[in-house]
Amino acid sequence: MAYQIVKKNSLRFVRNTTEIETKYISKPYEFGTEDWKAQQLFFTELKDCKYWIKCSCNNNAFIYIRTTSKKYYLYSLEADSRPSHEKGCKFKPVLNDGAQPPKKRLNDDDFVFFRKTSQTKTPNKPNADPKQVKRVKDNKLYSLLRHIAQDANLNKVIGGTRSSYEEQKENFLQGAAKRTINGVPVSQITFMNESQLSKVRKVMLSYETKNNVFPTSLLIWIASEYEIKDSYFTFKDINRNEQKIKNSNVSLHHPLGSEKKGPFLIATLCKFDNRERKFYYPQSYIVPIVSNECWMYVDSHYERLMAQSLIGRANYFKSNSQIYSKIIKPADLIETKDGDLVLPDFELEIKNSHFFIEVMGMNSWAYRERKADVIPKMTKIAPVFEFDACIPSTEQDLSDSIFNFCIHKFREFG
Repeated sequence: MAYQIVKKNSLRFVRNTTEIETKYISKPYEFGTEDWKAQQLFFTELKDCKYWIKCSCNNNAFIYIRTTSKKYYLYSLEADSRPSHEKGCKFKPVLNDGAQPPKKRLNDDDFVFFRKTSQTKTPNKPNADPKQVKRVKDNKLYSLLRHIAQDANLNKVIGGTRSSYEEQKENFLQGAAKRTINGVPVSQITFMNESQLSKVRKVMLSYETKNNVFPTSLLIWIASEYEIKDSYFTFKDINRNEQKIKNSNVSLHHPLGSEKKGPFLIATLCKFDNRERKFYYPQSYIVPIVSNECWMYVDSHYERLMAQSLIGRANYFKSNSQIYSKIIKPADLIETKDGDLVLPDFELEIKNSHFFIEVMGMNSWAYRERKADVIPKMTKIAPVFEFDACIPSTEQDLSDSIFNFCIHKFREFG
């Protein structure tokens, strides 16, 4: 018998589960298998759309989705207002302890990635398959990158001002100076496009870190493309040097995106094992950026094309019509007057007008439902204009459509 998917709180009926979705709810799968991955994707869609599951055992008990840093799972809340499952129900509830995960905001100064538990124990080596990648909400490494981007104003372009690789690099390091890893200013242990690790080793071992934490450095590369293989991933940095990172837990900011439509900012944490006297790379994060000269993080190639076009139009209208503009890729959640937290794709100011742009990049029902839920909340702050990137059939059509969309907005508000 199928379960019913209902809207959170209102309990509005959405649809019945399919046969395979019913199995995902009632049957556990071994971690890492293809069935487990498909099950996790289904749970992700339910969580993102704010759906609950009405159990088929008595049509009154509900099943909810919770997330940890590694997986999504189902649980039931045992309370007077929520009837229990019938005896013999195929769903085995996991009791809710009442704790709610905090909403993440940008408010961290020091990032502690690895703690040393004893003076003699060697830190565990990652043995992850880089192909097992996913986008991780609240990923600590990406949280650090977001902090740096906001501190360095990498997420803002004012008046379409053109920059350069060297300026973006300098801005990044200035932003990194405001944050620390295990008590050490990030700017002092950040290495840009480093092809030789001898310099890294010398600097890492010169620090006495606090709280018995192993020395950690941050390696940053700008790459036009990358490739993930069985036990490592490779890429060419901006100087066309081939880089190879082994046995690193890789998280992608764009899990459905292309490996070739760059550029990308690749961030890797590097640690030195004092006992074995060698380097290893526990974590990596790959995020698309607008260009080598603009390190604004974007969520997809569609957003990259939108940002490039917006910056181009901003530069043109400033040069020819003296129209002021500000393009922002929000790095932090924005709170509405009702207390909702939203994260628009782009925030724009043109003259005295303020509005958001949402780039619709997928056609799945879960994605569209999530957008339909969050966009009305955004409108409580500013008007929202949607661009559907799924309609154009070719890359050229897409570029032309984005160009026309952007120039229309600048003419409308300029």
